[in-house]
Amino acid sequence: MLLWSQGRTDEAVGMYLHKPSVRTRAMTEGLEFHKRWADTIIKDKALRIGATTLNFDTPECETKIIVPYNDRWDLSGTYDCLDVDTLYEFKSGVMSSLE
Repeated sequence: MLLWSQGRTDEAVGMYLHKPSVRTRAMTEGLEFHKRWADTIIKDKALRIGATTLNFDTPECETKIIVPYNDRWDLSGTYDCLDVDTLYEFKSGVMSSLE
């Protein structure tokens, strides 16, 4: 919605159609963090973030889930980590997701 309200209609339509977008430095750094986290989670079945250690049973990283919504639509999301019945979303940046 933010792209529409900012008048960035070409970008909004491109996002809606899943066209590749320009990757910012923050996006690139976030992808690098996610890759390291995924590698660690799969290898160790654990992830230490600060003083907290998350332990996993059967982790699946970057899991895409698609749920039928009705005859016309499917809802989908790609989660950083799915472990049994818990979804994890990791954040690495300090920039607001609305910027």
